[in-house]
Order: sequence, then C-alpha cells, then structure tokens
Amino acid sequence: LELDSRQRAWLSVKPMVDHADFCEPFPVVVGGREKGGNLQVLACGVDGEREVDLMCYLTTHMSPPPARVSIVTVVLQPMLTVINALPIGVLAIGLGADEGSDWEEVQAPSLGRRNIYHVPGRGRASKLKVRVQLARG
Repeated sequence: LELDSRQRAWLSVKPMVDHADFCEPFPVVVGGREKGGNLQVLACGVDGEREVDLMCYLTTHMSPPPARVSIVTVVLQPMLTVINALPIGVLAIGLGADEGSDWEEVQAPSLGRRNIYHVPGRGRASKLKVRVQLARG
C-alpha cells in the first residue's frame, strides 16, 4: 500500500487459487473526503484467463477526536453466495446473463453453501437469470 499525492492508496488482490494472478490495481481514497461506500468488481486472472471475480466494497470515514485519522475499510466477497438449506438433495443452480449466452452451472450440497466467483456478464450484465433444480444426492 503506497500513498500518492492525491491521498490515495493503490491496492491489488490475489485470490488463493492455484495459478492465480493479481487483479489490476485500483485506487482507495484515504483522505476522508469521500463518504459512504464504493463498490467495484475486480477480475483476477487464472492461468492467463480472467476467471475469478470479486466484489470489493470500500468505505472511508474519520475517527473521532482527538486522533482524527482516516480509516478505510476494504471488504472482499464473492460475486454470489448460494445457501442450500434443504436437508435432502443437491441444489443445481444455473446462471445466465443475456439472451443466447451460455448457462453456467454450480451445485450446492444439502445444508451447505457455495461461493460463486464467476458470474456470467461479470456483474455488469443488466440481468442475471437463475434456474434451480433439486437433485437427489
């Protein structure tokens, strides 16, 4: 983390996946001038392809007096988390972005969850189509 002249730090993340690359560096404002949050989609390459996407939510605020220190919180999370609360069967979830796009399928085990790091359209599509099927398992 290094500050530039505009009170920004540049941050890059690397998923803990075999052969993963760092995502493109992105700025984090640390001067306390920006209130609220900022959501970004980070695309990290795996084996030279962009396969792992993360949502990055940034918040900046000033600490109370007397310290008056800028505090930046960076939260990284998967694009989507699916929870199967059913006690029987495996939940098959299909995801599609736009008309004519390929469906991608993931499975969530019974009473389990599945983090999805690649969403069709990379979170930029105007619509996300979801289809769900319960299978014995």
